[in-house]
Amino acid sequence: MKILTPDVARQLQVNLDEAFVKAISLQKTIIFGWQQPIDELDLLDLFSAAEKEERFFGEYPDRQQAFVALGRSSQIEVEGATRFNDADLAVRDLFRDAFLVGYGQEAEERPLLMGGFAFSDHAARLDSHWTRFPAARLVLPELLLTRHKSEAGVRLHLSLHAAISSDSCCRDIFKKMIGRLEWLEGHLHNPQRVRTITGIDNSVSLDPDTSGLHYLQVVQQALDLIEKGDLEKVVLSRCCDVSGEKPFRATQVLHNLRDNYPSCFIFAASMSGVSFLGATPERLLALRGQDLLSGPLAGSMRRGASPAEDLELQNLLLESKKEQHEHGIVIRAIGQALEPYCSSLLIPPMPAVLKLPGIQHLYSEISGTVHTGKDISILEILGDLHPTPAVGGTPREKALEWLAENEHVERGWYSGPVGWVNDRGEGDFAIALRAALLRGNKAHLHAGAGIVSGSFPEDELRETELKMKAAFSAILEVGS
Repeated sequence: MKILTPDVARQLQVNLDEAFVKAISLQKTIIFGWQQPIDELDLLDLFSAAEKEERFFGEYPDRQQAFVALGRSSQIEVEGATRFNDADLAVRDLFRDAFLVGYGQEAEERPLLMGGFAFSDHAARLDSHWTRFPAARLVLPELLLTRHKSEAGVRLHLSLHAAISSDSCCRDIFKKMIGRLEWLEGHLHNPQRVRTITGIDNSVSLDPDTSGLHYLQVVQQALDLIEKGDLEKVVLSRCCDVSGEKPFRATQVLHNLRDNYPSCFIFAASMSGVSFLGATPERLLALRGQDLLSGPLAGSMRRGASPAEDLELQNLLLESKKEQHEHGIVIRAIGQALEPYCSSLLIPPMPAVLKLPGIQHLYSEISGTVHTGKDISILEILGDLHPTPAVGGTPREKALEWLAENEHVERGWYSGPVGWVNDRGEGDFAIALRAALLRGNKAHLHAGAGIVSGSFPEDELRETELKMKAAFSAILEVGS
């Protein structure tokens, strides 16, 4: 399929002119959005080809669903205790008078803002490696590509200012849109295939890790508070640094994560050459129409070396009072947060087991129907949901206060929500787990474990190491 035919260019010009007329009549800036179907494509190739741009990638390999967002038409950045509601209001305002052409009615067929939220609601320290990742950032890309099974689409977005009225300015904007489509068409016909990495071609080293000993000490402090009844659960994270002789390339890490973790959400957010990426198994919240879905994980066990051992460990996980207790804390909190928004809510009486390479988790799929007649946004619900006890603790405020004083790790976007929201408030956000931040030849790996009564410090340290393997094994196989 050829994207940029003469008829398409003419119609795009007509639609753009109509949008300008609307912006001028309203005397305000409006969003212009244009969409059309294209041939099936591998979006990771396009993510790779746009290395110098701000970009976002998301894929569910086993669902054959993917997104890539390039450039920035508009952005929303907020911080503070009300950041989710503030972001919701900003999204509503952004699309209030939008001029949209060719969009479908399914949630993923609408204009999408891609991005994420930090674990904490305040900005990163100026000396932190998280300085490019604010407390909340949602971007409406200039170029958005989506794929679901064999169907793919391209969307262009622009902010049109009422003050732009000269013919030359209008022509420049039209040329910019045509340029985007020409670039896309060129890469569709001559794709830059990402090579599969089968061996180590970048010498890497794990920087001296002092966090292990500190982690054991802080886990014991947490257990002392839990035994006193001050806390019921707290999730402690740690960070390890990896150095390479060559710069790490986000695309190649994503390629390896996609191959190794097809049932996970593979994601990456890249800004100014710094990339936060990972393979997370945990869906925090999805909202499509009135249908709501959450897939919390809590309670973990290693995988067995044989099918018989793996089944034995699975049974131990299901029978463990400690792991069941940890899972129950999370399920209870999520149910309480979602209930006010739902006319019906279904919580399984017992968890299932989700198996991943190297680790298996207790897993529950919570589904519900939000109240009809109410204009409920996924961001509004996230404001009450995050952070769940799966990444923070309970009681929530006590756990967060204790973590701020004792964890000694700046989490940034690790364990925060990452995903998308559309113009109708629908969306899909996962918890950013099994993740790493890439900065040149440095990689910062993050992982955490839930501490409850019955936890042992050495076991929790080993759990964080198992979780770090997802990103570390993908990085080990990467070169420039």
